[in-house]
Amino acid sequence: MQFNKVNDRIIEELKTIVGAANVLNEHEKMEMYARDEVSDQLWEKMPEVVVKPEMPGRSVRS
Repeated sequence: MQFNKVNDRIIEELKTIVGAANVLNEHEKMEMYARDEVSDQLWEKMPEVVVKPEMPGRSVRS
């Protein structure tokens, strides 16, 4: 499956939806999200953007 790249317009739209503090797109801040609990480097991949819910456990906007 192929996806489009996350561009500046999408990042700004995400910030509008969840708030700028909940959208990470700086390399240093996203490093901890580049890997899972698996230590194999095969599974490491830097995300294009990280979107965090404002409240723990909340994954959809109501």
